[in-house]
Amino acid sequence: MNPTVLIGLDGATFTVLDYLMERGHMPFLKKFSEGGYRSGLMSTSNPLTPPAWVSMVTGRSPGVHGVFDFLRWEERKGAVYFILNNSTDIRCETIWSTLSARGVRVTHLNFPIMFPPKPINGFVIPSMVQWRHIRKSVYPASVRDILLKVPGFRHEEWCISYGDVIEMMHDRALHPEYQGEYVASNIRRDRQWFNILRYFMLNEPTDLTAIVFDGVDKLQHLFWRFLDPACIPDKWKDWEKEMEVKVIEYFRLMDDYIQEIVKIAGDNANIFIASDHGFGPTRYLFHVNVLLEKLGHLRWKKKVERTKGVSQELSFGNLDWERTSAYAGTPASNGVCIRAPGPPGENRMNRAEYLAFREKVAKELLDFRDPETGEQIVTRVLTREEAYPGPETGNAPDLLLTLSDSSFVSIANEEPIVWKRPDINGTHRPEGIFIAGGPLIKRKKDATPSSILDIAPTLFHSLGFSIPGDFEGRVRTEAIRDHSLRVRPVQVEKSETGLGGLDRSPSGSPYSKDEEKEILDQLRALGYVE
Repeated sequence: MNPTVLIGLDGATFTVLDYLMERGHMPFLKKFSEGGYRSGLMSTSNPLTPPAWVSMVTGRSPGVHGVFDFLRWEERKGAVYFILNNSTDIRCETIWSTLSARGVRVTHLNFPIMFPPKPINGFVIPSMVQWRHIRKSVYPASVRDILLKVPGFRHEEWCISYGDVIEMMHDRALHPEYQGEYVASNIRRDRQWFNILRYFMLNEPTDLTAIVFDGVDKLQHLFWRFLDPACIPDKWKDWEKEMEVKVIEYFRLMDDYIQEIVKIAGDNANIFIASDHGFGPTRYLFHVNVLLEKLGHLRWKKKVERTKGVSQELSFGNLDWERTSAYAGTPASNGVCIRAPGPPGENRMNRAEYLAFREKVAKELLDFRDPETGEQIVTRVLTREEAYPGPETGNAPDLLLTLSDSSFVSIANEEPIVWKRPDINGTHRPEGIFIAGGPLIKRKKDATPSSILDIAPTLFHSLGFSIPGDFEGRVRTEAIRDHSLRVRPVQVEKSETGLGGLDRSPSGSPYSKDEEKEILDQLRALGYVE
């Protein structure tokens, strides 16, 4: 069994990495990628953190594993509830549990939707944990004591409080001194994660070691214009020059971390570097609920004064359910939900009416044009059956929207419908990165992207195991040496359980109220909820 390491770089894209590698800021990654396998990596239908990472570590698509967003919402007993997704909402086994059952020792760190941690043959620290709740947040509970042994460990740097960040990001125009501190806080936090990973690899080694560094995503959202060569202005202001240096320093340090991880793993290890999605520029906010209101499909409980670019009221809490038939519940889902007007939980729309109305809303969204520019804003609309086939389709938003700049919708009750950002920001794109190296891996730059569903079966093959038959992806054989494939061909097991297999039964939230608030604060700070 070859030791195997999965390094997750949340939101990493070759647009940025190639630019930094060519400028000499990431020399190790450049050498590593040139000596191994490299391809793009296509994300889930909605390239969003939770469904994408869960797809990567289950080998199943969202329509099977059941995670479509950070939140899920339910209409019942006359009310609408938003509920934070957690590990009990994943409707199939993860690679962590499946490999553990086969005797593999596993460590996974900072992966989303992994709380509460499920027992495995190894160690778990999920993402978004808080120190005051550390014992119930990790597995086993003794991980807390291990963390205290990590040289330089500082929990106040590792668990960032996002309350101040929300205030800083409220108007999307941060003061330069706050921007610099935001970058510095992400540098400190990912340094803590690296120190934790290094300690585990040196003192508690496991067969599969996996980690997500999420600062890549956070910095690209706000500072895309400092990283994309197509967006960098001809002239910099002094503070912008300083910001570019600080942002690039984050990636320089990440290059050092990757080099050290590869060194510790050893020559016999196979290393896989992957992102959950890519990134690109975004130039506007699309207030989809305001458009749905103007189309006659949504109503508010009360009128609010709208100010251009400044939210006066968050839309969801102000929806008039008695008169709302289509709405977007969260920005991150990029989804529109169809419902019969009336009290929540009462369905008075038959199948034929539902399909006709859904088609009407999809056409209206596609037909909408920016009043100022004439640009088509919604460029594609998929039904949930098209976007999320599988046993969990019925829990997905009814429509999935793709915008012209691939950005997320806004659900805020603001005017204008299309608001131009003062600065270019970053947003998710479908194509991320896949880089691999090690004794199993051939040297190849592949023009054909891999699928995010290919990561799980490829990890299984790296560890010497046959592939579960209900994985939807395949071993990325293009990345594997021909001799290795001849010596140990890919073997796929007959599926016995079929797709999914875990019941979705109502249960109380595993989060305390203050944990939920802290996590929601983090998501608001990043723009995933409003």
